[in-house]
Amino acid sequence: MSGEDIHLYKPATAYRIHGGESSRHHAFAGENPPSGAVIYYYCKKAPKDEVKIEILDGAGSVIRHYSSKATEPLDEPLDPDDKKPEQEIKPEDGLNRFVWDLHYDNAHRVSGYYLWEYGDGARGPLAVPGNYQVRLTADGKRETAAFELKIDPRVTVSQADLEKQFKMEMDLEEQLNSVYDAVNQIQDVREQLEGLTKRLAPGDSSKALMDGVKALDAKLLEARDPLINFKISASEDSLAYVPGIDGKLAFLSMNVSGFADAAPTAAEYQEFDKLKKQTDELLARWERVKSVEIGSFQKLAAEHNVSPIYVPDVRSERVLGGAEN
Repeated sequence: MSGEDIHLYKPATAYRIHGGESSRHHAFAGENPPSGAVIYYYCKKAPKDEVKIEILDGAGSVIRHYSSKATEPLDEPLDPDDKKPEQEIKPEDGLNRFVWDLHYDNAHRVSGYYLWEYGDGARGPLAVPGNYQVRLTADGKRETAAFELKIDPRVTVSQADLEKQFKMEMDLEEQLNSVYDAVNQIQDVREQLEGLTKRLAPGDSSKALMDGVKALDAKLLEARDPLINFKISASEDSLAYVPGIDGKLAFLSMNVSGFADAAPTAAEYQEFDKLKKQTDELLARWERVKSVEIGSFQKLAAEHNVSPIYVPDVRSERVLGGAEN
């Protein structure tokens, strides 16, 4: 390390341990070691540009992204007295420590929307035992170090069962991502419609187009509302409002992962098949709106010499934009 401005140390073997934090704090109580893979790196001077830490699986695919330019995701809106979210990475001069919580990237997000009590269902799947790598990028330099993740030595579950649990968690996250990507597309189109109505001058010539805007927006809401329920805007609102398909997927994910290392049950497989079928049907409704309703509106807009709307490409961001309602 002598003379190096940036250095990544090889992490020690990590252990897949389910750990929780006690709500009780004692003045003379000790502190448990961090739960996850502990990563140490050295910076002679804290980099001014972006610092990235990426976790790669055994095949070399990136499974978790962290950035000094990104902030920690929120589980719920901040209260006025709450601290602002901190950076995911806060490099300082000298030795730095970072802990990967052993989870893959979280599900995509819809701006202004929260799952509340089902939030853990949108966490990325817990990694299975195996070989992994950490990659540090800072000041134009990139270093990679390998490490191993092992099962809790007190657990006797088979690797095959862990792989089954992991696969269902990944399948559920894929469904959640498809739902949230569709919602973000819908919200983007609705924002475009809102902007278009503000640009139209009142008059008989614009009435047909305004009617088309209202009709299309109604179709967009019909496609969106079964996917997520924007009425759920506080903790336990799901007791008053039926969650969208996303809440059901997240709840199943919480049951599959839980705090146990075990393969999914037969009932969980059955529930997943049912929810996947429902999700596919709801997403197919959105595809029909894209191909038919939006196509018809674009034709109408062209007849009135108005720039047509467009459906944005799906973006694989961890926190995606979109209107709140």
